[in-house]
Amino acid sequence: MRRGASIGIVFALAVVLVACERLRTSTEDRINAAVAVSAEAREARQAFDDLARSLSSVNTEKTTNEYRSRLKVRALECAHGYSPSILDSRKKVRDALTDTECFRRFDESLAQWINMRRVGLLLSAPPLRPIPDDPAVALPADGPIRQASFASQAGVAVLATDASFNVLDLGDGTMIHSSDRSRRDLIGALSPNGRLLVTAEGGDSVLVDSETGQALVRFARTRAHHFFWVADFGAIYKPENQQGPIFSDFTRGVETRIPVNIFLEKVVATSTNGRYALLGGRRVGIVDIVAVPQGWTVKLVSEVGLDYSP
Repeated sequence: MRRGASIGIVFALAVVLVACERLRTSTEDRINAAVAVSAEAREARQAFDDLARSLSSVNTEKTTNEYRSRLKVRALECAHGYSPSILDSRKKVRDALTDTECFRRFDESLAQWINMRRVGLLLSAPPLRPIPDDPAVALPADGPIRQASFASQAGVAVLATDASFNVLDLGDGTMIHSSDRSRRDLIGALSPNGRLLVTAEGGDSVLVDSETGQALVRFARTRAHHFFWVADFGAIYKPENQQGPIFSDFTRGVETRIPVNIFLEKVVATSTNGRYALLGGRRVGIVDIVAVPQGWTVKLVSEVGLDYSP
């Protein structure tokens, strides 16, 4: 057999093998391979997996399946009907996908979603430190204490000075973490287990890992004193540009708008299990946080105005 014919056969076999491989790969996977998910979203996913592994009782199968589903939606939405042929190279596919802004926005929301799931893992984890029988008689600070927050179900406190905010073990007074306060203000609450704290940054609320100081989720146009933890799975908060408050289910990374017209100032658990009172602006809303498949949702029970007249 002539050399040229042999090369031609090898080339043809290579083309066939490439085509077969692409036939086994879905269109969505090829699109996502051509336009890779952002580094921010990939790093958030890796951090979620690492945290889940450290919490041995966590099953991440549902999150993995939903992550894959979201990637499929990413490809379908941002490709706008485009479908590559089996012979198109990755570069040719990438060149055909011109809506880079769509991919950017989707990846931003994907990172936010997976980081909300990270918050859910931390929120449901055991206390960062146990509540001590004999707490430390003094806690260190690098200046006058301007603000303080204490976890309701953990031996953890945050003390804010002009220069820093410091996460402390109430048992022995040791520093768990210290962060520069130049950009953030601690005016929100620690989570019940002490693993998360709410800080204010430029008019937004930022949820921070108490142990590492890492920012996880940002809630735009939300004051930290309008953000309230709900048990070990969620939060209720009020953005300034929204009429009513929002319930965030961190177990699913899903948010539900609460149909009340309340300037949220306080959220209080009632004596009825799963029932909360939302207070603010001379109004009270009563809501039930109820279990649904895979997570939680909120249902309005009532909303009334308060009459303070004598």
